[in-house]
Amino acid sequence: MSARVFRRSLSDRLLRDLLDGPCATVLGACLAAGLDARLRRDAISLYYHGRSLALIEGRSQRPARLSVHHKYLVDDRIGDYVGCGSREYCTFDVDSAFAEAYASGLHALVERAMDYVGSEESVELRLLQANDATAPVCCFDRQVQMPGTRRTSTSWVCSAVPSRRWWRSK
Repeated sequence: MSARVFRRSLSDRLLRDLLDGPCATVLGACLAAGLDARLRRDAISLYYHGRSLALIEGRSQRPARLSVHHKYLVDDRIGDYVGCGSREYCTFDVDSAFAEAYASGLHALVERAMDYVGSEESVELRLLQANDATAPVCCFDRQVQMPGTRRTSTSWVCSAVPSRRWWRSK
């Protein structure tokens, strides 16, 4: 058995946008609204009770891109901006004006997301909130397909881990 480090990082460009650029407005509004930010590979996912209300992705030669699921939008719009993209997600280029429109419309996105929140997401959020100030918490959410059925089984492991390194078995 071997182990490897989880590798999550942000490009310098996306990090600058998140700290001082237009993405800072989006990130600040999401954190103020109580969304949970999770680092991905050159992206930040922002969740409300397990519902992804924004995925901010870095792009090397273009502005950052924000994706939102169609079901949280009305007419695929955020303010005056119409998203484009796949069958499931609308994408938007993040500039200062769009960031302000997203921040202004975030409350409506949260309200629509509440229609899709299930018990699993509520439990995860409550666990993270209850342990946020006391110790680092790592939640593993494993969904396993049950053989011969369409059902899945979900198991949870939560622990306070003092190390800065996160390992998993390969």
